[in-house]
Amino acid sequence: MNYIDHIQMAIEYIENNLRNDISLSNCAKIAGYSDYHFLRIFKEATGITPGKYIKRRRISEVAKLIMKDDSYMFKAAYEVGFNSYENFLRAFKTEHQVTPNEYKLNDNSLLLYNKIDLYNLRDERNNPSLIPEIVQLPSIELYGHLHKSSFKTSLQDIPKFWNRYNCNKLGEKLHPNEDNTKRYDYGIAIIDHEKKSFEYFIGVKSLKNIPNTHHITIPAGTYASFMTPTADSFTFVDTIHKTWKYINEWFKTSEYIRLKGYEFERYCEKSRTYSEEILIPVKKAQRA
Repeated sequence: MNYIDHIQMAIEYIENNLRNDISLSNCAKIAGYSDYHFLRIFKEATGITPGKYIKRRRISEVAKLIMKDDSYMFKAAYEVGFNSYENFLRAFKTEHQVTPNEYKLNDNSLLLYNKIDLYNLRDERNNPSLIPEIVQLPSIELYGHLHKSSFKTSLQDIPKFWNRYNCNKLGEKLHPNEDNTKRYDYGIAIIDHEKKSFEYFIGVKSLKNIPNTHHITIPAGTYASFMTPTADSFTFVDTIHKTWKYINEWFKTSEYIRLKGYEFERYCEKSRTYSEEILIPVKKAQRA
């Protein structure tokens, strides 16, 4: 057995006991490690600690349940291992920056944590399958809102920003006269490596100035367009993260060079297609 086998055994134990008390020692015992080595190897294999994995899995399972039936709004937390509804509410709001009620009313796409399968993760890394389309874009005028983040916390902060944006209907407020089922929202990471600053923009395309907003112009040019694999509301955000990881690997062997400039996402939330377009400015490499 290698470490993947050992950690996957612990994950299976966790998944089978989400509704029960789960101790680090029991997980380590299942994997065949000391507590110290299990904690270190689990985080190395999955990217998070066992405690965070358990908490996020419980929150994610409740999120799925409350979308199925109103009655689960009050009892689902107990069914998935939370010792009180108040603790669940606090944990949910901390994790997603919206309440369970806001999530349910808006049918929002959350960054949910599904069961980790280390064998599938290994296969995904070894078998990339996304082929971009190279497109020519005109300049695009965007108006929206900025959120300050950091390199360290961006993967968590950005989904939370999208949650607030969607649940507070900010896109509708920016463009009140547009059909929501056809309106695209744009997301852009604005990074200044010298200042070590990281900001994220969410907004809409508009031919007219929108007062009291941040304005960004996407320059005309050549872009590599990647469509994320089709997902559902529960796996959509995770699929986006995996697609960005694939894009970073794709450029290592591509005939196209990644240019400096805005790399952006665009997606129509109300379309319920659960696939978004990611666009990267590029130019074809010159052959020697």
